[in-house]
Amino acid sequence: MPKYLFFLILTGLIIFLPTITIGFTFDDIAQIVNNKYVHHKENLPMFLKSGIAAPGEKNGFFTFFYRPFPFMLYTLLYDYGKGNPLNFHVVQLFFFLLNTCLVFILFSKFFSSRLSFILSLIFLVHPISQTLATYIADYFDTFSFFFGMLALIIIISKKITIWPKAILSCILLFFSLLSKESGALFIPLICFYGKLFHYLKMKIYSFSLLFVVILYALLRNNAYHNHFLTYLSSYPLEQPFLNRILMIPTLLFYYYKEIFAPALSEPGVKEITQNPPPLLIILGTHLLLIIGTVAYTLFLKKHHPKFLKIFLFFLCCFFLGIILYVQILPLDMLIERRWLSLALVGALGMLGVAVTTFPIRSKRFIFIFRILIALYILALTSATIKLNLDLKEWWLHIAPQP
Repeated sequence: MPKYLFFLILTGLIIFLPTITIGFTFDDIAQIVNNKYVHHKENLPMFLKSGIAAPGEKNGFFTFFYRPFPFMLYTLLYDYGKGNPLNFHVVQLFFFLLNTCLVFILFSKFFSSRLSFILSLIFLVHPISQTLATYIADYFDTFSFFFGMLALIIIISKKITIWPKAILSCILLFFSLLSKESGALFIPLICFYGKLFHYLKMKIYSFSLLFVVILYALLRNNAYHNHFLTYLSSYPLEQPFLNRILMIPTLLFYYYKEIFAPALSEPGVKEITQNPPPLLIILGTHLLLIIGTVAYTLFLKKHHPKFLKIFLFFLCCFFLGIILYVQILPLDMLIERRWLSLALVGALGMLGVAVTTFPIRSKRFIFIFRILIALYILALTSATIKLNLDLKEWWLHIAPQP
């Protein structure tokens, strides 16, 4: 296992280390450079009592952002480095590489070390991960994923007794929630794992978890009317509930595409709302995925029952990693690939089950499959490097000076 972790970290450094010389970009300007509250460490307690408001009348308990942990970390880094963006990049890259190692550890609980390495390598080089490693304003996703994934691994671990496991995982989930609201996704995922594998004493864990949820809700409610920033209006915020519901099939289609066949540029609002693929293609894709999932589940139940629970767990991971972002609750953007890190873990986990249980084992087939996987990883790596180069080019020649 150590050699695989070493190669993952080395690969991550080769791909992403050149980006740490990039200055503040995009939302970094509003969140850090022009945010006077981040410039003084005396404001640290304030972030626990305030949040980022939605614009105008759109602000509400579920639409404002309560993310105190990243802003407290921004403040400490700004104070320590006198506003030098290098410190922010180093911390983010460090925790992104830790996230990749955690993904490897998670996969190694279910698959061989070699397969876990390949799956984790795909996670590392996938364009979904690019902003998690390079975009300072995305500390929210980086740290929410880190704390949530670490909590999940602690729950799965058989070396920790139930009470320390419950306490540690709940503390980590609390910090995941304080990093970003999507930390809540790990709560049903962990509960589903415990129910699926009959491994967790749910009453003990549920009591600890209930305390965390209540504490977070009280803190969020206290911060509801106190804001230190306001995020810009977005297309989802301007749409009525029915319109957002009707968009769900199209959004799901684009999320599938971003996970399995990402493009260099993310789809914009105009492409999604005015020039989407034909409805027949969208609905046909959903139908094929549903039929394929049901058929493969039945196949596992009959021929590989011990892998059925593993597949269902990663299917739940995939589903939860998408469902929050289909605009049932309007978000500040219509679609962002950086939201999909948990869904990517779920998709890769299902791929791991498929590879392990595939009925054809001839040498020729295995050789062809390895070639295809290598080409896929190479394509993803090339796309991510291109995104890094584009970001650096933008910062050098186009970015407005703060």
